[in-house]
Amino acid sequence: MVSYPTLTVQRRLADKVFVLEVIRDLDEAIALLCAQLGDTVDPFAEDLCPYFGILWPAAEALASHLADNPELVQGRDVLELGCGLGFPAMVASHLGGRVLAT
Repeated sequence: MVSYPTLTVQRRLADKVFVLEVIRDLDEAIALLCAQLGDTVDPFAEDLCPYFGILWPAAEALASHLADNPELVQGRDVLELGCGLGFPAMVASHLGGRVLAT
């Protein structure tokens, strides 16, 4: 298992501060993964890339949109597919949505 260097980021939305631990640098994380894999040729190695640990701009935009429009999730069932860090799911839950994040 690779231990990726991380950092903590904070985002304030919907009157709450969300604290997230993210991978410090995606390129650095991929280099660490490749070093661990060594010379093994694995056609599925890209599936191991730590994309899950990045706070993607699209996730920040969706979370911000939900915070600006809480009626979209309040009292509703919400499904976030491929959630990575789950930032939009956390915001939706904070706003009163019943959230399932995968």
